[in-house]
Amino acid sequence: MALIVQKFGGTSVADTIRIQTIAKIILREYEAGHKLVIVVSAMAGVTNSLIAKCSEVSQLNSYEQMQEYDAVVGSGEILTSGLVALELQRIGLKARSLQGWQIPILTDNVFANAQVNSINSDFIHDLLSEGIIPVITGFQGVTSKKQLTTLGKGGSDTTAALVAAAIGADRADIYTDVTGVFSADPRVVHDAIKIDYITCEQMLTLSSYGAKVLHPRAALAAARYKFDMKILSSFDDNPGTLISSKNFDMESKMEKRLITAITSNKNIIQIDITCAPDSFSEVINKFTEEGLIVDKIEIYAHNKINLIASLADKNKFQATLDNLKSLSNILIYDIKSNISTVTAVGYGIKNYSGICFDMITLLSNQQIKVKGIDLTETRFTVVLEDQDTEKAIKLLHKHFRLNNKKDG
Repeated sequence: MALIVQKFGGTSVADTIRIQTIAKIILREYEAGHKLVIVVSAMAGVTNSLIAKCSEVSQLNSYEQMQEYDAVVGSGEILTSGLVALELQRIGLKARSLQGWQIPILTDNVFANAQVNSINSDFIHDLLSEGIIPVITGFQGVTSKKQLTTLGKGGSDTTAALVAAAIGADRADIYTDVTGVFSADPRVVHDAIKIDYITCEQMLTLSSYGAKVLHPRAALAAARYKFDMKILSSFDDNPGTLISSKNFDMESKMEKRLITAITSNKNIIQIDITCAPDSFSEVINKFTEEGLIVDKIEIYAHNKINLIASLADKNKFQATLDNLKSLSNILIYDIKSNISTVTAVGYGIKNYSGICFDMITLLSNQQIKVKGIDLTETRFTVVLEDQDTEKAIKLLHKHFRLNNKKDG
């Protein structure tokens, strides 16, 4: 018997027919003798509709307004959890829907992107001991002052992973509309293959550098708390991809292959800043005060900074930079949004002789301009122009023979 958290995304619970389908998946695992905790997203399209309705009635630029925003956009999961619990009851299982505040899932008060501080597992374990399947609203939390919060985009993945960590689950199964993790986006590379096994660390890198199949916060939780995950499709019986915190045996051949998968991220910006003399600290401190997150920072001389950050933060960066310029802390800045990164994830990359220069040569020979390159033991990332992204992915996928499952 295993304790398993099953998370079902928006497409998996898109309507009552889909809810009936996932109920059969839950029943199958229950009949196999496993204890189950279910986490659900809002039905496909519901959260975006709720966001649009909030924008119709509010500018959403104050603390109080964002507090109500979270109360609205988190309501989609309430509907789903209740419907799933009702369907499980209909097929003979004991189930109860739970909202984030009932557990509680305690968070900070950064509305629309709250961080989880703690999860009380007692109530969940009490229900399990009574043979009841908890059906938890993903995406939701509550502050110590009883304010409802949401965990940001992909928040239901985060809920599932952190609940799994809190209750000591053996595994978290993430059900979506894809059959697993692939060597590249199949929409770009048509001969990309599904990966059967991948480590938590590699999955974290893939997610952090653009792969949409799992949110980085969920991958981080699996790596930090050492539990397994699976990426599965609720639309077929494919065994999916196992994301493991354990070392794989030689049969998997993961250690033999230099590169496991390739991903990309077009949702980034590059910011070039020239600081006024002796103003470097003020600029950096201002970014910290505003809660701005930087993926990469390079410092040139004493007053020139190059940043890579999320495209979603472009307006906030621009407002902060304009303020710094008005205060004469910076002399000039430039934001470029026509760039992307392509990242190859694997093992022992930094120790592979000449890979940096090989990749520059490989891409340059195909008229792809490399704006920057960064290497670690588990990945190399190149910065390119947007227009070259798909070409680079296909080229690298072919170069490392990732379409050959037996290679390595």
